[in-house]
Amino acid sequence: MNVNNPFDLFGLKPQLNINSAALDKAFQRLQLLCHPDKHICPVEKQAARSLSAKISTLYSELKTPLGCLNAILKLHNLDCIENLSKTLNNMDTMQEVFSMQEKLMDLKFNNDCEGIKQLDAAVKERITDIESLFILAHEHNHIQDLKQQAIRFSYFFKFYKSIG
Repeated sequence: MNVNNPFDLFGLKPQLNINSAALDKAFQRLQLLCHPDKHICPVEKQAARSLSAKISTLYSELKTPLGCLNAILKLHNLDCIENLSKTLNNMDTMQEVFSMQEKLMDLKFNNDCEGIKQLDAAVKERITDIESLFILAHEHNHIQDLKQQAIRFSYFFKFYKSIG
């Protein structure tokens, strides 16, 4: 059981939006396999508790797109997105998101529901494009692109969550 790669552990393809049902099913299967109550020996029982806790942590991590992003970064021995974004800045992305934030404020001020829906759709499309570039960088082991796309995804995803 490879607990260093949560995607392999759960039998899932690395991506930022994991199928919840597939993840839940894999989690339940793994928890049944390593349940501490299956062991009588205290040492084995403790090892099973530790493994079960690790599986639970990885499961929780893969429940969100940013958690999946961090899991993929870890596969490349990179820092989590919070630390990466402190050391690397993407001014173009920051300006683009800031411009969208201003637009959102104007749309909300004017109660422009249709405009907000259009902005929502545009941001979703942008996130999908960035996700594709991030996964491509992961698959080709392009570390610099992976870092840049991770930061871009983080900015746009956090902005997207603020639209609702």
